[in-house]
Amino acid sequence: MLANLTDNELESVIEAIPDGQWKHETPDQLRKRVNDVRSDQISESLGEHYLGLDTISTPLDTSFARAALTLVGFKGEMTPKTLPHLRRRLLETARELDETLKDI
Repeated sequence: MLANLTDNELESVIEAIPDGQWKHETPDQLRKRVNDVRSDQISESLGEHYLGLDTISTPLDTSFARAALTLVGFKGEMTPKTLPHLRRRLLETARELDETLKDI
């Protein structure tokens, strides 16, 4: 959802995060991830969650809220074989949902 923010809004969020919270990522790494999502429209967290959950997400373009569409799977469900299809379907579904939400 950070990818939907303006650069100024993103910097405000980064500045508001206490130093002690930057244990797993630096502000520059976060900026890079956000820029990657802005470019690719996909954010992936694969093999990182302590419970073995994997996620792929995409931001939604809504006029009334910050939103993202996320697929969640258990370890082994999002594989190199299934990921291309899941990414494609996630983006297709997000575009359809974007259109539906614009009518609200």
